[in-house]
Amino acid sequence: MTTEKNDLLEFIKAEIDTKGPIPFSRYMEICLYHSSMGYYQKPGTRTGKEGDFFTAPHVHSIFGRTLASWLEKSIREIKVDSPTFLELGPGNGQLAEDILSTWTIKDRPTGVILVETSSGGRNALLERLSEFNVSVFGPEDWENLSRFSGVVVANEFFDALPLRLLERAENKLLEIHVDYNGHSLEKVMAPVRPNSLDPVVEKMLSKFPSGHRFEYAPEGRTWLFKVAEKLKRGFFLILDYGETVEALSVPWRSEGTLRCYREHRIVNDPLSNPGQMDITAHVNFTLLREWAMEAGFTVNNYTTQSSFLIRSGILDLLAKQLEGREGDLDATKEWLTVKNLLHDESGMGEVFKVMVLKKE
Repeated sequence: MTTEKNDLLEFIKAEIDTKGPIPFSRYMEICLYHSSMGYYQKPGTRTGKEGDFFTAPHVHSIFGRTLASWLEKSIREIKVDSPTFLELGPGNGQLAEDILSTWTIKDRPTGVILVETSSGGRNALLERLSEFNVSVFGPEDWENLSRFSGVVVANEFFDALPLRLLERAENKLLEIHVDYNGHSLEKVMAPVRPNSLDPVVEKMLSKFPSGHRFEYAPEGRTWLFKVAEKLKRGFFLILDYGETVEALSVPWRSEGTLRCYREHRIVNDPLSNPGQMDITAHVNFTLLREWAMEAGFTVNNYTTQSSFLIRSGILDLLAKQLEGREGDLDATKEWLTVKNLLHDESGMGEVFKVMVLKKE
């Protein structure tokens, strides 16, 4: 496994020299979130046509406008004074802007909070969303947030959390680590640390056959408990690509779902060019559900993105937008663009799932 020489690689090598092989989760954390050299911390465009991958908000603004409609109804349902809207991992602010631009002044939440890891990104968000009077915090500021009632949104947030990669070999449970062999980074297997798995994960591992990789992000549980601690009453809307444990443990997924993206192409080697590409994997929604209930949430809904958007009125919004434009080539292109949000074939409709959590 070859790697281009870069400063982040030197940082990783130095840590390996000091500590020995590091868990893949630590490697992924460095690659994505190193304070100055991590993929999500550096300046530059990561999403959209000029970036490395598309997210739903960058496909079409109707995605955010549809979520705004659902969120407005949800806020009215919980019947609280001074509701708050909080988004985890807002990126460049496209989704937040589409949602906030759609809400009427009367229905707009009194508090808007964005939680973003990148310090440079936080400044850009404040500038982009200045008209909406948003508050932008880093994850390290979470404990300083006051408890609130309202709605929380996490769109493609959980898939980017650092992953532990586990594998059962006969009667041993092993974990993938990253080492340096003098020429390049390489994967090595090491026994799982004693008492390092929570009971929910240990129980779920029994569903995976020997030799089958099990991927999970421990911080997923952490964030569910963090949100549960701050959210007095309201909804937590999670949108991400992923599957249930049954779908993730089928034989043809024995190698797991880990993927890397650079310039809209899949990179098969996660150890190449650290810090230069996105690293991600399917979210285990069965695991999220178990953790969410443990944290005190009720699971209100789990469905495909296609079903959620249709039930939330995306087709009605699209019909209004295209009204009177029959035969218009631009209208046809617009429909085909929106189709990517709803259809599974080369689209996001079925691969992406939606989980709605409620706190009372």
